Amino acid sequence: MQVLKDEVKAEIDRAAVQVFLEKGYRRASMKDIALIADTSVSNIYNYYPNKMELFTSLVEPVLGRIRHLLKSLMEEEEGRSFTEEAFRSEFERTLVGLISEFLAIGHRELLLLFDRSEGTPHESSRESIIQFMERHFSDSLPPNRQTREYRLLMHILASNLMEGLLEIVRHTDEGQARDEVLHGLIQYHINGIYPFFEEV
Repeated sequence: MQVLKDEVKAEIDRAAVQVFLEKGYRRASMKDIALIADTSVSNIYNYYPNKMELFTSLVEPVLGRIRHLLKSLMEEEEGRSFTEEAFRSEFERTLVGLISEFLAIGHRELLLLFDRSEGTPHESSRESIIQFMERHFSDSLPPNRQTREYRLLMHILASNLMEGLLEIVRHTDEGQARDEVLHGLIQYHINGIYPFFEEV
């Protein structure tokens, strides 16, 4: 029985991320990945039974971190109100810090999940997270704004936030520049959405 080596698996994973980002899930092949990883296709099958399992192994940890991030943010909001200026500033710093930390760990895998997963069970992940944010925003509206029109508005705001975050990942590298753009987006989003949560 062949002994699986951590460094070989890590090289296969790195090659797979590169190939999936370049070609997308559908067009990528195990042969492409083997070529970049400088190994054989048969050796990849010692680590992963098929292309889907390989892709899933790369994006599932990202999904887990996203769920943890959303849970942490909801706990941070518990019992607080965005109508309080001090809380908005505090939440903004917390959110930027958490997202920045998240992106430092796996921004390439995040792009795999949201931009290159067509043909996998993960291709609806972006929409699922948008729907989660939309429900959360809608639930925060006062009773007189619990209408179809405001729910649509919350959907638009959730979609815009998601797309803004992805644009930051697509077009900036880790570091201060990314954090500045991220801070600007979060500040814009929080200051734009919080008035809808005020009682009228």
